[in-house]
Amino acid sequence: MRSLFAAMIVSLVTLPRATDATADKIEANVMAADHLEVVVIDPPANFKVVAVKLGYVIGDSIILKALSLKATRVRIPKGHLVDTAISELEKHFPSLIVGDGEV
Repeated sequence: MRSLFAAMIVSLVTLPRATDATADKIEANVMAADHLEVVVIDPPANFKVVAVKLGYVIGDSIILKALSLKATRVRIPKGHLVDTAISELEKHFPSLIVGDGEV
């Protein structure tokens, strides 16, 4: 249940979903970008140090006061796939809630 809740939160803090007519264009632009990002909910205290050592770049954070949550953008190392990055982060942080914004 917490994962579903977290996935909903991830969608709230990422860009709004585009209509089907523009979704392909947006996806092509994202794939052409130099980097991809995931969103991490309530990262642990040592997350930044470990993630940077793994090649990730920590982006901005959003505090969701009403939900008592912190959402942090994390840039994936160039050449990594989103699914691979999520698996790697979850391996190093088993209780981590991380997603790509897709629900």
